Amino acid sequence: MAQRAGKPRSYREHATYVYLFSGVGHCARCGGPLWANSAGGGKYFYYRCAAQRRGEVCDDAGIGCRIEQVEAPVAEALRRMRLPEQWQDRIQELA
Repeated sequence: MAQRAGKPRSYREHATYVYLFSGVGHCARCGGPLWANSAGGGKYFYYRCAAQRRGEVCDDAGIGCRIEQVEAPVAEALRRMRLPEQWQDRIQELA
């Protein structure tokens, strides 16, 4: 803790949660990037419009969307996907 004191969170060695849409998701209202965060001591995870944090204006800036609502359908679609046999073999070789 002493080593990380005063450093931005981005310098932490391990993220506590991997956000699927980090760097990819955008606000449906203004098109700005989404900001992912947690609440309740890491119990709840949200995507929010980052406009307010960036000094911009967006009507949805203060509204959060639970990550489960966004990521669950995408995760399910990925689970159902099957790679061609050749790709699976190649991935096994590389792993």
